[in-house]
Amino acid sequence: MTPSDHDPWYESRDPSRVARGFSWRAALAIIVAIVFFGGIGAAIWAFRTASSDVKGRGDAVQNKNSGINRVGAQERFQTLYNAVLAADQRIDVMAAAAKKTPGDLVAQTNLTGATNYCIQAVADYNAETHKYSARDFRDPELPYEIDQLDPKTDCKESKESTR
Repeated sequence: MTPSDHDPWYESRDPSRVARGFSWRAALAIIVAIVFFGGIGAAIWAFRTASSDVKGRGDAVQNKNSGINRVGAQERFQTLYNAVLAADQRIDVMAAAAKKTPGDLVAQTNLTGATNYCIQAVADYNAETHKYSARDFRDPELPYEIDQLDPKTDCKESKESTR
């Protein structure tokens, strides 16, 4: 058996033509592979994009129901509620100090700051009650939202401190 029996290079009268034909076939095979794998990549991307809403909802439920989130949310509610109670009591202390020295601008500024802090603490607690990841894990003994008419949490000087 001679090399010309099986090899087109040796069978052809123009070996460069055979080489060019192989180059085109190789280039075509590469292009087909790129299009094929690019199509698979595009199909995967399209599937992930189409299913992202369902996946996102599922991931949100898993995050919400995790033990770390449950414990953290319950602790945040306790912390925020106690911050509101303490801030309201601080207003009474600051109001009493401001009454002892009526012309003292520092005492008035402190009272204003304590009132503003209390208002912000109430807003933080109330915001937490509406958050998806926290709202279901509030201790049932805590209020759903801060009652602005309750003297313990109204961010105003209590009537007892005015006497």
